[in-house]
Amino acid sequence: MTLPAFNEGMTQPMKHATPRALRLVLDQPDLARIFHNTAWLFADRLIRAGLTLVVSVWLARYLGAAGYGIYSYAFAMIALFSSIASAGLEDLVVRELVKAPSRRGEIIGTTFALKTAFGILAGGLSVATIAFVRPDEPMLLGLTAIIASGFLFEAFQTLSLWFQSQTQSKYDVIARSASLILINLVKIGLLLSVTTIHAFAWAALVESILVAAALSAIYRLKGNGFHDWRINLGYAATLLRESLPLALSSLVVIAYGRLAQLMMGGMSGNEAVGIYSAASRISEAWTFIPLAIIASTFPSLVSAKSNNPALYARRLQTLCNVIVLLAIAVAIPMTFLATPLVLALFGEAYIEAGPVLAINFWGGVFLVLSMLQSSWYVSEGLTRLALVRTLLCALLNAALNAVLIPRYSYTGGALATAIAYAVNACVLNLTDARTRPYFVLQLKALTFRAPLFRWSEP
Repeated sequence: MTLPAFNEGMTQPMKHATPRALRLVLDQPDLARIFHNTAWLFADRLIRAGLTLVVSVWLARYLGAAGYGIYSYAFAMIALFSSIASAGLEDLVVRELVKAPSRRGEIIGTTFALKTAFGILAGGLSVATIAFVRPDEPMLLGLTAIIASGFLFEAFQTLSLWFQSQTQSKYDVIARSASLILINLVKIGLLLSVTTIHAFAWAALVESILVAAALSAIYRLKGNGFHDWRINLGYAATLLRESLPLALSSLVVIAYGRLAQLMMGGMSGNEAVGIYSAASRISEAWTFIPLAIIASTFPSLVSAKSNNPALYARRLQTLCNVIVLLAIAVAIPMTFLATPLVLALFGEAYIEAGPVLAINFWGGVFLVLSMLQSSWYVSEGLTRLALVRTLLCALLNAALNAVLIPRYSYTGGALATAIAYAVNACVLNLTDARTRPYFVLQLKALTFRAPLFRWSEP
């Protein structure tokens, strides 16, 4: 990768180029396509985040802190193993489909088979882990088993990767949003009917089934078939050699994102998990924006890297600038509004989640940098380095949680996670010559020392 030298552009203040950026979008087909795709992804994440937050707030009030803690713990365990179900294939398969569209049948067929196998593995591990760490809580085990069954349908996410590679995420959005709206209407009905906690776990499973069915239907309606899919065992081995470090890295990333919840469950009880989860639910709600931006621009970055390294560096800097600016713009007001927002949404019983929420939003600045860095590792072929670093940061997070949770409870868990995100996203980039130029790029974004938006060729 060729990035600007350390001091290049560091003296230029970040330019507010919104009008120019809009003109670029209108004038360039590549940008217009990315903008259109991002708009669909944004709409999807907005609908999902909005509905999920509303229902989650209602559910948290309905179950109380302890009940919501059990429910959140089950989902935290599912999230922990979701990276195994995905097998680290997302960005890698999108890259492959962009580079070799003529091999679509082989790429999709092989990916589908791999995801099926790893989905079964992830479900089994989720249930086995709960049985081992919380053997005296049959309710928690039952919830986890129901939700983990959704991993059986993870393979259908392969169709989503195809749509992403074609910058046609609107079809993925339609499938997911329709399913989400339907399931959340069902959850609202369950809340009104005063049902048991297990009913909400079954609703999560049904959502996975609906998304799989909708993606399959849209894939066929767009003129695609399943007849050309084929499994290539040699290609599967090639994919796994590159994807498994990413899967393990993602597992560790999720682990230190959820570690506070999991450790708090053992150290402080289900009520503490419920309060911490309430703050996490709010702070995670907005991350659909950088995720949508990164997902839409990644195919363009892959293409630029192959054909024009200077353009690749420029676009990478622009992407980093935009997501950092968004994260800081959210974190500043939430520093003061966190506690009032928690009170307004969750009520007095969750008031201690306020400081946790404020810390989470500042940790979110480094979380979005980690999201982009994960894609960058793929484009640069540094997946093994990603795994090593993520493991180190997971160990750091575990040590920090062990020290800070007993002393500071909820805020201790939030601080531990934020510090781990910062070390992984930025600090470790100084320790390796391969990632030092990327640290410079991040530093420019964090200090507003680069032009905000430069997407066209130099």
